Amino acid sequence: MVFEDDARVNPVVRQFFTKSGDKSLKETLGRLADSHDKFEWNLLNLGSCLGTCHDREYLNISLPQPVKIAVKTNPYCTVAYIVSRKGAELLLKEVKSKGLQAADRGLRRTEKFKQVTLEPRLF
Repeated sequence: MVFEDDARVNPVVRQFFTKSGDKSLKETLGRLADSHDKFEWNLLNLGSCLGTCHDREYLNISLPQPVKIAVKTNPYCTVAYIVSRKGAELLLKEVKSKGLQAADRGLRRTEKFKQVTLEPRLF
């Protein structure tokens, strides 16, 4: 998990998870991270501010309403996200060969890098 220094929990979204039975933020983050086992994403953005996809598609995952995980959103902000092991390996390989890329450039904008976004944002 990666958090920028100004990441703050969205209390409204956190309350959706609390009402569904999550006792802590750690439990909520664990539940979200576990979605990787089924959907094999490389990066789950928890604090997306913008995206380029207007026709949203959502993963079929049990989350408290109205929370969803959207695919192919191409978010710009990276205030908080969870990276899978494979996602981290791909990002490190890119950094080694091309240097550090902005979130709206490079590997994260390709089809081979599976990035998904939590909506509404948790951070």
